[in-house]
Amino acid sequence: LNWVLIFGKFGLPELGVIGSALGTAITNLIGDITGFIYVLTLKDFKLKLKGIFKTNISLFKKMFLLGIPLGMAGLLWQLGQSVLLAFLNQINQLYSGYAGVINNIIQLTVTLYFGIGVSVMVLTSEYRGRKQKNTIKTVNKYGLLYSLLVCIIFSIIFLTIPHKFFRIFISDTSKIKELINLVPYILFLIFPKASNVIFDQSIRGFGEAKWVMNLQIFGTIYIILLGFILIIKLNLGIMGALIAIAIDESTRVFLYIYKFYFKK
Repeated sequence: LNWVLIFGKFGLPELGVIGSALGTAITNLIGDITGFIYVLTLKDFKLKLKGIFKTNISLFKKMFLLGIPLGMAGLLWQLGQSVLLAFLNQINQLYSGYAGVINNIIQLTVTLYFGIGVSVMVLTSEYRGRKQKNTIKTVNKYGLLYSLLVCIIFSIIFLTIPHKFFRIFISDTSKIKELINLVPYILFLIFPKASNVIFDQSIRGFGEAKWVMNLQIFGTIYIILLGFILIIKLNLGIMGALIAIAIDESTRVFLYIYKFYFKK
């Protein structure tokens, strides 16, 4: 839908960035309506107006204690990414556009294994209740193997036809050549990122929301410092941003491994 509205396909007007916002809003709205209808059709789940306004304080407290730290973690992650974009804009405003293209490509890989990550979280929570720690580790390993396999396959395809991917977002040949030079850095960071997505879902399955938030507090400070050094001080531009993200993601992998496999 975004493609249709941004570029004006099938006889529709070319709306550019407005089309992107409109397409995303329409897609989310359709998803919300579909989800709501699905909930109403569930036999074991009856949605009643009385139940909505009848507050279970104990349950609400548990949800609050889990939800607020996870929400803060997401907010802090976004803060770190926004600061990196601000650094890039100081060097060259074109770099923030490049960052948007690269982020879309990276998110494509995430989309291919994120469902497995969610299943890892669900199974971790289930086996945690059964006190089956070894099974949890096995589930996590399978999730890691799947996500890394996706990254390997994507890397082979991306290395073969990188210009095809970039041409989806950019038509200028000279800019595509600049982005192709960044392909090794993009491929380097998608592997630790994949591991972190799986580990993050596992930790969430344990219900350790505060640990996720504390890690993100460290991660936000860490990536801002790395970005400042590499982008501003060393004047590496978009390459510096990719290196900073790769270092951040790799550091998180080691912290997750320690937390998941070694810390008792």
